[in-house]
Amino acid sequence: MFTKEDLTRINHMGSEGNLYTSVYLSVNPVTNPKGEYFVNFRNLAKAEFDKLGSAEQKVIKEDIKKIEAYIKSGKTEFKKALAIISSTPLDIWEVYHLSVPLKNHVVIDKTPYLKPLASILEQYHNYVVALVDREHAKLFRIHLGEIAEYAEHFTPDIPGKHKKAGWYGLEENRFKRHIEAHIHFHLKDMVKHLEEIWKRGEVSHLMLGGSEESILLFNKMLPQPITAKIAGTFTADMHAGNDEILEKSMHIIKNTGKTIEERLVDELVTRTSKNGSAAIGLDDVLSQMQSGNIHHLIYIEGLSASGFKCSSCNFLTVQDMKTCPYCSTELEKIEHLIDFAIQKAIDQGAGISAIISSVKLKEAGSIGALLRY
Repeated sequence: MFTKEDLTRINHMGSEGNLYTSVYLSVNPVTNPKGEYFVNFRNLAKAEFDKLGSAEQKVIKEDIKKIEAYIKSGKTEFKKALAIISSTPLDIWEVYHLSVPLKNHVVIDKTPYLKPLASILEQYHNYVVALVDREHAKLFRIHLGEIAEYAEHFTPDIPGKHKKAGWYGLEENRFKRHIEAHIHFHLKDMVKHLEEIWKRGEVSHLMLGGSEESILLFNKMLPQPITAKIAGTFTADMHAGNDEILEKSMHIIKNTGKTIEERLVDELVTRTSKNGSAAIGLDDVLSQMQSGNIHHLIYIEGLSASGFKCSSCNFLTVQDMKTCPYCSTELEKIEHLIDFAIQKAIDQGAGISAIISSVKLKEAGSIGALLRY
């Protein structure tokens, strides 16, 4: 499962003047019934390879051969998409099998091409599902379209039925309170587990599953900071399989993701109109990025632009300048300016959101940022 930690680690890999081959392929057997992805890779790789000088081509040949061999032999592990970051001279080989779709893309450059991976991390948030009943409680993690069981708690000594009779029903009432106390402590243990997960920052949203009665009781026991992150609820049996839990969760996740995107864009536009802490347009964003003032970078998926980069201090600009205004180093022209901006934002600890579609954001220049101050 690809994580934000993986993205940060790859982003900090030194180039030492060497080249990286970054490959993103749709390998979904439904859309590639005859293995068209291999032909797609060869065509895209050739287009990039032909742009290189003879010395660079000699180095990259080993990368291409290694990737071709893997694509041919790794079919049993394929899901919907395949991501490979390779640099033979640096002995770097990163492979990720993803359950979410990716556009076919091959980039050969001095740094890893991370835009697709950064985009999916923002589009697919980390969710935890709490499935609860009177005796069981399970936690599942859902990320990038995949589900994995996180933890399980079982309290087998909770009485199952109320006793009857007794002096005016007093014995039955005492037994009922006894059951309720057991259930309360059982669910309280899972609440503590959730609080620990939240403190570690491992997830961003919560979904509750189980019977309506169990969900209602569990919801009341959760602290406010966690209830504020509940994305939705669904009914399910405690013995429901992972596929069923994932299917019910994905309906909630799709609606939540759309709402989050709309809120981000609305906040960006509102801050801008009120002269607040926001930047709009590529030039303004890059200017704020140079001063380390980007809190959250927001852009339309697929946005591309060329520009200039300083190899010494990583200054980025869309303006045609010969030397860096900060360190006087000669600037180099780059084709993937947005990707370098994303990498720089990651380095500065900023959040990143790739918006699939937004008329408001497009009208505002297709890129913007919420600022730190």
